[in-house]
This record gives sequence, C-alpha cells and structure tokens, in this order.
Amino acid sequence: MDASKHDLPSKEGDLDEEQHSQSPRKKPRQKLTQNDSVFHDFPVTMIKGLADCLNHWILDKSSFSFKTLTALKFLNCNAADTRQGNTFSQVFCSVKPYRQLHPLGDLFTKGLLMLTDFMTSRQVPQNIEEKRVLGKLLNFLIKNTEAKQSSLKNLEKYNESELAIVLANHLFGKLSTSDTFVINQQSKHRSKDGGQATCPCDVTTCELTGTFGDTSVGNCKVWHGNLGIIINNDTMLESVTIGDQVNNPNDKDDTSTDDEDSSDDCSEQDPRVKLKECLSRNNKLLAESIVFSFLQKQKHPKKEHFLCPCIGVKAREMIVFCYDSQHDVLLESSAIPLLSENLTTLGKINTLAIVVAWLVVNYKYLCNGLTDDMKIAKSMFFSQAESKLNIYNDMLKLGEVGNAYFIEDDAMKFLSPNSSLALRQLNERVLKLRYSTKAEY
Repeated sequence: MDASKHDLPSKEGDLDEEQHSQSPRKKPRQKLTQNDSVFHDFPVTMIKGLADCLNHWILDKSSFSFKTLTALKFLNCNAADTRQGNTFSQVFCSVKPYRQLHPLGDLFTKGLLMLTDFMTSRQVPQNIEEKRVLGKLLNFLIKNTEAKQSSLKNLEKYNESELAIVLANHLFGKLSTSDTFVINQQSKHRSKDGGQATCPCDVTTCELTGTFGDTSVGNCKVWHGNLGIIINNDTMLESVTIGDQVNNPNDKDDTSTDDEDSSDDCSEQDPRVKLKECLSRNNKLLAESIVFSFLQKQKHPKKEHFLCPCIGVKAREMIVFCYDSQHDVLLESSAIPLLSENLTTLGKINTLAIVVAWLVVNYKYLCNGLTDDMKIAKSMFFSQAESKLNIYNDMLKLGEVGNAYFIEDDAMKFLSPNSSLALRQLNERVLKLRYSTKAEY
C-alpha cells in the first residue's frame, strides 16, 4: 500500500476535516459494550497528547524531530563465506546509506489510520484482532499516565541484558497481542537453579511473562546464532552493547551516501557522534534482521509482505531495522528516544517510544509493507549472498541451530577415495577402542 493514498492529518485542527472528507471510506462504527470501557473512557486530554506526539514525531515532515527511515546498501559482507557459516557475533558488514529518506510512518499507515480514526471519532475497528491491538495501546497509555509503570522509569539504571528483559516484560510484551516472549537460554540473567526467574526491575515480586529457551536461527552454512529475545514468535529484540561489531570507523564508504561520496574521515569525528553511528549500523542487528525475514518468508510464504522488524535498545534510545527478503530492501530508523525529557514527566517512558513499540510488535496487523519508493533502494544482499542464496531462501530454521564446522557439499567430490578408505579403516579401529574400554580423561 502506498502511503500517498492515505495522507494523514498533520495537525490536531485537521483531524475533523480529514474525518469529514474521508467519511465515505469509513466502516460502520462497532457497537461498544461495557467490556470496552477503555474505548468509552479514554481521556480527551490523552487524545490531545497523542495528537501532539504523532504530529511532532511521525506525521509532520517539517518538524525538526520528524522520524525517518534510511535505506542501506551492502558494499561487502561475509553472508556467503566460502569456508563456513558465521555466527551473528562474527558478522562483518560494510554498508552505506542511500541519500533519500523515507518517513517512518509510511510503513505503518494502516496502523496510524486505525489510531487516528479512534482519536477523531472514537471509531473502533470491526476486526476483533485489530480491536484488541488498539485496546492494548490505549490501556498501556492510561497505566503509563497513572504512574503504574514504575519499572519503566529511569531505564539507565539497568545494564544491557537487564534493559532488554525489562523492556520485553513491561513494554513490548504488554503492547503485543501476546505477552509471551522467549529469552536466549544462554542469557546471564537466567536463574542459576533453573527455577522461575524474576524480572530485573525494582519490583521484587515481578515475574517474567516470558521464558528462557532456544532462540537460535539460521543455518550453520550461513549467518546463524542466538537472538536475544523473540517476542510473540515474530519480533526480535536485542540489547546493543559497545562491544558489538560495527562498521569500520575508518571506512569512508560507510559514511558516504550511495548518491555521492564523502571526503570526511570518520576517525576525526566527535567520539559521541561516532558512537551513535556505530550503534545505528550494528552488524549483528543487520544480520539478524535479514535472516529472520528469510525465515518468515520460508515459514509463511503467503504473507502479504515479508518486512520483519528487529529492535535494538541501548541506554536512552532504540532503533528499528526492517528487511524485506522479497524485494531486497534494508531499512533502519532514526533513533527513538526511550525516556521523556519533559520536566513534568522526566524519567518516564515517552509517548513516541510507546507508539513506535506498538506499531512494531504488532506489525502483522499495522504494517502495510514497503511503498513503491522504498522498493527502488535495493540493499544488494542478493548479490552479496548469491552463491548461498538458496540456503537463505529454503534451508533456515528456528531452534536447534548448532555451531558445528562443516565441509561444503560441493567440495566432497574432490576428496581422494584412497584417503577416505584409510580414514574409515582408522575409524573402525578407534570405534573398537571406544566401546571396549572405559575412557579416562
């Protein structure tokens, strides 16, 4: 769906005009019941707050804080290493951005229309699942305003692994249609005795709605490894640390756009600026986004689109990567601040982070896929991974993805028959020893 077909109102004053001009397309309003009290009682003041947020951050292109998407193009990567596959921690990517920016909201016009329909006329979706999705956001906003989200205050006190779990338990999971999520079983926060782990937040009785389990994805012959957290089986969440691999800071191509070269040397930039760039083009997040999109296409080939989000969180902000494995387009968002800087709500999770989190974790209901403009900016991953593209398309899996070394199938024909026979004979002798005597180490 092209966003141009649904130009959203950019100011609160335009909401009524939009409602009137578009009234023929609106569906009949659903009759509400007592169980739908959130739709009846959602405060008008909060609707105004939502309007301010959408206008300032997402809808008004003239706003200085307008949030965008940048398309990335691969210059080089090890997605098709001829020797062996690479784990996510071993990923190398050299990328550079296309010059043209795209509004973040263009990916989610479906969800933004749903939200503005409610804001302007309290219109509730006819579809049960969409109604539930909208209710999740409204209920969460009320709790956040009523200071019931104490676990999401002052997020800087958590370390990186704690931050991802707290956000999954108290933000992303609560906004999703299902609050269940799976945490990498190798996480340092896992209970040592194997019992039910508690949430790292300050509430001692707070339990996780998620569990620890196998989050491995991919194929040992290509990119593979463990994801940090998988939310509702279809959204990835990773805490981004300084130690994660990033693009080479001295590689000039990484900072120039695809449309023009830059003569600036990144090594001479302010270290704080360099840190922000490194976080925004994190190799691990890039690879995980790509692998997970191919996996979703393999498992659900009849989906409307295969744009899959990967959320990276770090200290005071989050970023979203999206890859479409059908059209070979890789997008990264502007940095989304997690905490409010308003003096009256200082330290609380801000409304923009809540809305973006809601859109992303419910992308299968709220995302309309790439616009025509976005489809033009190819990431060139297909070219980079050409020799192993069939593996990405058809041989990925979720769970039980090991790290064993392997020999390419095509290379087996070059093994000497005599050597193979000799090895088999030696192996038979070793097997006799293995099963006839007790091993001592």
